[in-house]
Amino acid sequence: MSVAVAADLVASMLNPSLDSWDQAPGSLEIEKIVSSSLAREFLPSSESPDALITTGGTESNLMAMLFAREKSECGGQSLQIICSEHAHHSLLRATLLLGLRDPIPVATRSGEMETDSLEATVRGIEGPKAIVATAGTTDHGVVDDLVAIARIAKASGSWLHVDAAYGGPLIWSSTRRKYLEGLRFADSITVDFHKFGWQPLAA
Repeated sequence: MSVAVAADLVASMLNPSLDSWDQAPGSLEIEKIVSSSLAREFLPSSESPDALITTGGTESNLMAMLFAREKSECGGQSLQIICSEHAHHSLLRATLLLGLRDPIPVATRSGEMETDSLEATVRGIEGPKAIVATAGTTDHGVVDDLVAIARIAKASGSWLHVDAAYGGPLIWSSTRRKYLEGLRFADSITVDFHKFGWQPLAA
């Protein structure tokens, strides 16, 4: 934490503009190294993983839904987002900004998305779909069954996004990493480093 505070102080003093490489080449090279390292860490089986550093989980979820929309073969049909009833409110905001239909909430059991209900919901929807799993709900830190959800996403040809804003840094825990089994199957992931990552707010 002390290193993060010191780094934030230096960044505030230098106040670099990251709009283009020529304005802050050092900072942007650091960002490129950090983002590519994180991408490889979270998606080790991907051929060419990539990452963006945004201002937080809300913007990251928006970007993920944008990628899902652009990657889906719509054929005139709008992408349908399916998520837990305890999913983060930023998903609704993302649908509004991207001109998508409201997310379809799936029932939960003790805060965890019910995979049977998810499977039934997915079967009832035609057209492109994006399933959003949660790895660490905001209120209780509940992690969905990522392996089972990934299996459903693959079988239905759905984009799989994991909102791991809260629980993502568990990947560096020797005892808690097991809760993120299945994360590697995601098409996109949100990780928020100002929570378990102990970084300043805008990370």
